[in-house]
Amino acid sequence: MITIGFADLLAGLYAGKIKDHGRLELQSYFSHFMDRAQYPSDGLDVLYEGLRHKIAHLGHPLVVFDTATKPKVFTGPRRRYGWTVYASERSSPIELVHYSAPKLATKHTPPWDVSYDSRIKVSVSSLSKDLIASVFKHDGYYSRLESDPAALSAFMKCMEEFYPR
Repeated sequence: MITIGFADLLAGLYAGKIKDHGRLELQSYFSHFMDRAQYPSDGLDVLYEGLRHKIAHLGHPLVVFDTATKPKVFTGPRRRYGWTVYASERSSPIELVHYSAPKLATKHTPPWDVSYDSRIKVSVSSLSKDLIASVFKHDGYYSRLESDPAALSAFMKCMEEFYPR
């Protein structure tokens, strides 16, 4: 929860909006400061809508996230995502796996089995390491704040909202 919340905070700071920012601002932050090969748009969409959004509003993600519930975001084929979160580092921080036939989520489910046809696998360790690097690497967010007056202005706008005078 903290790692996804930190990603969301960085996205809001970069956008200059602490409130009313979302998936698009997360996409923007990642496209500027993270390795896009490691963080493809579809993976970020599932991470944001299926995990971050549900954690923030429900306290936990749904057992299965159905992309049909977000038709404006997911325009491709309907997917039903189960999820796995790893504490260890993995070669792919976010991995989407699509199965040829639906599977049943039978562990830790409601009183009935729930089917899914895809899975998002998230390495919290890799994601958190990459987020920290995105701030402090030579061309990262901190560097941008030092060199770009617009980025600094957006950051300061957020700080003034956090700490009103």
